[in-house]
Amino acid sequence: MRHGHWLLVVVALAGCEDKKAREAQEKLDRQIERAGGIERDKDGRAYKADTGKYIDSRGGAVSNTERVEGKAITSMSQLPPDPPETDVTRGEQAEFKDDRAGAAKLYKKACAEKVPGGCAHLAMMQREGGGGVKKDPAKAEQELEALCEGGDGYACYGVGIIYETTLTAGKSHSADEVIAMYDKGCTQKSVDACNALGMLYHSGRSGAPKDNAKAAAALRRGCELGDRMSCLQIDMVKQ
Repeated sequence: MRHGHWLLVVVALAGCEDKKAREAQEKLDRQIERAGGIERDKDGRAYKADTGKYIDSRGGAVSNTERVEGKAITSMSQLPPDPPETDVTRGEQAEFKDDRAGAAKLYKKACAEKVPGGCAHLAMMQREGGGGVKKDPAKAEQELEALCEGGDGYACYGVGIIYETTLTAGKSHSADEVIAMYDKGCTQKSVDACNALGMLYHSGRSGAPKDNAKAAAALRRGCELGDRMSCLQIDMVKQ
C-alpha cells in the first residue's frame, strides 16, 4: 500500500508538470496566433481577426453563411464573432448611449486617422447636430456623397438613408436610387448597407420591388462580412 501510495503521488506530480507544460505551450501558441492576426471564439474555433472568417480544414473556405444558413440557431457560437472594436464602433456605442459629445470626439479621431467610416459617421452627425457638431444637413449630404465616391461603404449607406428618408431640394429620390446607394455601400463592405438593402427588398418599402431572393443575397453578403444580424435574417427572408 505504501509503495502504491508513493506511486500515486509521483503520477500526480507528473500530471501537474504535464498540465503546466501544456498550459505554457497553449499560452505561447495563442501569442503566436494573435501575432498572426488569429483569434478564437468561446468554442476554440480559430478565425481571422481582420475579417471575422473562420479558419478550418478547408483553409477558411467554409463561410460564415455556410455555418448558419438553413440551420436552426441554437447557440451564439454558430454565428460569426463580433468584429474587433475600432474607434468608429466605440463611437457608435457612445452615440447609442446618447453621449453625442463622446461619439463626435471618437469619430473626429477616427476621421483624422483615416479609419474607414470615421469621416462618414461624423458627417452623419451633421444631419441633426449636437455634441459639438454643427447641424448642416446639406453639407452632410455633400460630404457623404464625396466619401461614397471615394470608396467609403458606410458613406454610401448614409447617402442611401438620406435618399430614402428625406427630401433633397424639394424632391424625393426613386427606389432605384436608394437601392443603388445601398448596393454600392454593400459592395464596398458596409454591413449596414448590406442589411439595409436586404430588408428593403424584403419589405418593399419606399417603392422598392419585393424580392426575397435579392433580399437573401444581400443579407448573405452582410453575413459573409461578419454581421450577426444579417446571418440571422437570411432564412427569415427566404420564407
